[in-house]
Amino acid sequence: MQASVHPPAPVGKRGRASTGRVRAIYGPEGEQAALALFRRLPLGKELTQSARDLNDALGALEGRTIEKISVTAVGPGEYGVTISTEDYEVVLRLGRAGARLATIGA
Repeated sequence: MQASVHPPAPVGKRGRASTGRVRAIYGPEGEQAALALFRRLPLGKELTQSARDLNDALGALEGRTIEKISVTAVGPGEYGVTISTEDYEVVLRLGRAGARLATIGA
């Protein structure tokens, strides 16, 4: 009796598996298992913390009227998103390395 052999999960340029490909090969359960594993790895923990930090920063805007939102191209695959209120401004960076808070201030 021969064991079933699956090809390795395809990995992107930065060494991360593509969830769409993982799902295509291993199904929804395989995709969820791969994501759960990823979140336990150092990069996954870093990205999860980065998202928490962004949510905390955006929470400072809660209840305020948004006066301006703008997007700028910072570099290849990197964008800046500025959200301004009358007395507050949050600048986010979105790119291949994930989403992060660039600046926050009054």
